[in-house]
Amino acid sequence: MRSHFFPLVVLALLSVPVNLALNFSFFEEAADARFAPESYEYIIVGGGVCGCALAATLSQNSKVLLLERGDSPYGNPVFMREENSALSILDQAHSQGFLTTDLVPNARARILGGGSSINGGFMTRAPKSEIDRIVGLDDYAQVNASYEWLENGIASLPRTGPFQTAYKNALLQAGVTPDNGETYDHLPGTKVGGTLFDENGTRRPASNLLPLYANLTNVQVVINALVQKIIFSGVQVIARLSGKTFAILLRNSSKSEVILTAGAIGTPQLLMLSGIGPRDHLQAKNIEVVVDSPEVGKNIVDNPSTRVYILSPSPVEVSLIQSVGIDPSGTYFEALSGIQHSPTVVVTQKVANPRSSGEIRLLTLNADDNPQVTFNYLKDPVDMQTCL
Repeated sequence: MRSHFFPLVVLALLSVPVNLALNFSFFEEAADARFAPESYEYIIVGGGVCGCALAATLSQNSKVLLLERGDSPYGNPVFMREENSALSILDQAHSQGFLTTDLVPNARARILGGGSSINGGFMTRAPKSEIDRIVGLDDYAQVNASYEWLENGIASLPRTGPFQTAYKNALLQAGVTPDNGETYDHLPGTKVGGTLFDENGTRRPASNLLPLYANLTNVQVVINALVQKIIFSGVQVIARLSGKTFAILLRNSSKSEVILTAGAIGTPQLLMLSGIGPRDHLQAKNIEVVVDSPEVGKNIVDNPSTRVYILSPSPVEVSLIQSVGIDPSGTYFEALSGIQHSPTVVVTQKVANPRSSGEIRLLTLNADDNPQVTFNYLKDPVDMQTCL
């Protein structure tokens, strides 16, 4: 998650036709879906990048049900356009805004494919040291192959326009070196990274991976399906458009799994609603404790950032994050321009690996409500020093 701040620019919008060559007729509305209980080997909760990639992979040899609380990203072409990226955050159908206890505005995605980030779908590979630390994979070539599989489906290296070219040159002139050219790799210095927008400025959400890579006879994708609770032999689902409730069970097999890919906020929230979390907090909410797990909801981290808004004296192209500088102190320098066709340029500095962390706690017993989120920005003095 990242905090989202953006100037509100009121403009008249025209619908922009989106010509998608991919076929998404296999999406089902939860209210009308024909579930096949006890036939799924995997139930995946959350249709973001992780959920869609897992569904595409697991469906090669297994029966998979992918449940997404949000709608299809293809219903309104306006929100698929690069110049309208700010609108996807402001529109409640695409993202669910909330205020953290730090009094910082934030948002969580409410759409299949996770398409609400103002970061513009910037795509880069994690450094080898980070992958080794998190997942302990020694075979970096195997990790790179996974990245390539993803990149070939939804990413490309952009052709930079005048502003992004000037910004890259400015970073190099300021000493953020070397010049790493165009690359997906995470490298200190300055580079042009990947984008999720195609050459026409149309977003490629993670759900594009499904028709490209999934075995569609083995995967069922259901949208507007709010998972209210994990019942361990399956899930309890509410159809958001009708209010109808379902209990969907897994196949009775030792290999069957419910997989949570509901994001940094939705996943711990759903675990706690299902009785997995800190005993005292669950009991205070009158939730039956299934597993006392004090770490659930803890250690959530957001990137503190500093942003400068500049009104350009001359027209600037529409561009989200493309040129990026990474310096040895753990600071990223990024910029975007021309969003909503405004003359605004936004230059951002952010802490890549902040030490400050916070927690998530339930406010209600409804999975569609936002939980209480605290990030504790800049609590660790090292984060403040990095920003300075």
